[in-house]
Amino acid sequence: MNELFSAGTNADLRATTRVSGNVLARPDVHVYACSGLERLFRGLLPESPRWLIAEGRHEEAIKVLKDAAKSNHRNLPPTGAIIISMKAMVKPREIQSKQEIPRFIASKLRHFLILVIKSDMRVKALICYFCWFSVSMVYYGISLNSENLSTDPYLYVFLGGLIEVPAYIMLWPMLAYLGRKVSLISLYIVCAITICVIALLLATMDEVSTGIIIFLSLSGKLAITAAFHLIYVFTAELFPTKYRSLAVGESSMMARVGSISSPYINDLLGDAISWGPSALFALVSVLAAFLSMILPETKGTDMTEEVEFEMTDDNEKDGKHINHAQDNEAFSPT
Repeated sequence: MNELFSAGTNADLRATTRVSGNVLARPDVHVYACSGLERLFRGLLPESPRWLIAEGRHEEAIKVLKDAAKSNHRNLPPTGAIIISMKAMVKPREIQSKQEIPRFIASKLRHFLILVIKSDMRVKALICYFCWFSVSMVYYGISLNSENLSTDPYLYVFLGGLIEVPAYIMLWPMLAYLGRKVSLISLYIVCAITICVIALLLATMDEVSTGIIIFLSLSGKLAITAAFHLIYVFTAELFPTKYRSLAVGESSMMARVGSISSPYINDLLGDAISWGPSALFALVSVLAAFLSMILPETKGTDMTEEVEFEMTDDNEKDGKHINHAQDNEAFSPT
């Protein structure tokens, strides 16, 4: 779980630092071990054939498709016909010399900002950026806010990691029955309400029960943890195949900005006003919930594509295009 390898690791590091002074006594070997396992299992997953086709890597796409057809006990059309159809699906790219450095840099910059440049994806991209920023900031803000809440940091971290298990489990039926959009909005609102109650209690009462504070904080942690995992699925389904990985990658970058800012919010704002971080996290969650209302629902819809067909006369005369029904039959489960 993220909590066990982030906030839990931070608590372990603080304890180690207190024992050995200002120098850490040992590295966190378990973190590096988990990173190595992640890289090992990543190599076992096949690449997306749609993305390979969009990138012009037809031979690799055919290999993935053959493996899929073999697993489903289906037969593919001839390889030559598949390649011809793949080439007709995507417009050829303009070849640019990398020696033209300004043009090359401008091209790369445009590719990086393409989600904001294209009008049909601009609003969705900006909302996803903010949702990822907010969910990460609130997630790590709640995880590391034990000092402002005057609770035992070790108990708080342990319970915070434990609460992630039901967060993962409850997300499945929510996605199945409520859909992506309603689930995300609901989780943001639940988190905002619980954290806002904490801020009100700290602001209006001189002494608040530790049990109530931990209960409310972990309730918000439960909701924001589920939202964090949901946003991965939702973002991937909102964008076409060609830009899907770019959208998730750039959104994840915005999430890192949120996670970097959360400790400063807890430390700097928390030193000035003890209930300030909770109030800010609640406000950001409410804004993310309202912005999520603009996004379309993706439950039960096909994954969006952006494939531009260029059918030439030669290809039509040869009659070598793949029939879509034959395509679907090749990759449908038996």
